[in-house]
Amino acid sequence: DLIIGLDLSSSNDLTAIGMLFPEGDKFKFRGRYYVPESMLKLSHNKNANIYQSWVKSGYLIATEGDTIDQDYIKKDILKLAEDYNLISVAYDAWNATYLTTQLVGEGLTVEKVIPGFRTMSPACKELEVYTALNRIEHDNNPVMNWAMSNVVMEMDAAGNIKPNKAK
Repeated sequence: DLIIGLDLSSSNDLTAIGMLFPEGDKFKFRGRYYVPESMLKLSHNKNANIYQSWVKSGYLIATEGDTIDQDYIKKDILKLAEDYNLISVAYDAWNATYLTTQLVGEGLTVEKVIPGFRTMSPACKELEVYTALNRIEHDNNPVMNWAMSNVVMEMDAAGNIKPNKAK
């Protein structure tokens, strides 16, 4: 079984496909990460050198052009659906209308995730428990490691938590 988490970017950020494989009481996590090719060449992109290194090493996929190629992402998701029993694609709605419409048209189940304390806290708390119990195995991809190092958990007055990239 496979559950996909999709976070799309547009032109100046990374796109991520998170792949969660439930295995008994554990989960294996793998990721695929994408960047517009133009971001590798922009002198004002402070991350250009590390992005170039990750592309050369195969950890990051550069899609042609100035924006993320959503058709490329679609093709990768459809290949995953072909190779695994894809349960659903959970996605952040920002910039996702075109791609999610295409995926539904291909017969995939998609679920909108609205980022917020109320919607994200239960999953974040479950992630904390599974992490503490060493029930999550990840592929040690440097792109994911870097992204996670730029996130902190934020808490509201009611004790709900959600990730915050403002670190």
